[in-house]
Amino acid sequence: MTGMTLTALGAPYVQSARAKGLGRRATVLRRAEPSGLLPTLTLTGAATSTTLVRLALLEPRSGVPGPFRELPRVIGTTDVPRCTAQAGKGRR
Repeated sequence: MTGMTLTALGAPYVQSARAKGLGRRATVLRRAEPSGLLPTLTLTGAATSTTLVRLALLEPRSGVPGPFRELPRVIGTTDVPRCTAQAGKGRR
């Protein structure tokens, strides 16, 4: 992430913000940091989705109960109706 942030500091829009009088800290936080985070977030999302897919495919074969085996039961019986009811109460 640091390398991408440093790369973003050299971008024209960051240099333009500094030239217009935006402070160094504000330039880093508002302009360079979000650009530096994008590759990190992209890779994290891809790794997370790959892990979840592998778990979903391997869990039924392993015989060990895990989150995907219990998911239909939990959704149908407890969590979703309660969450929906609570969300409805909060909006009134």
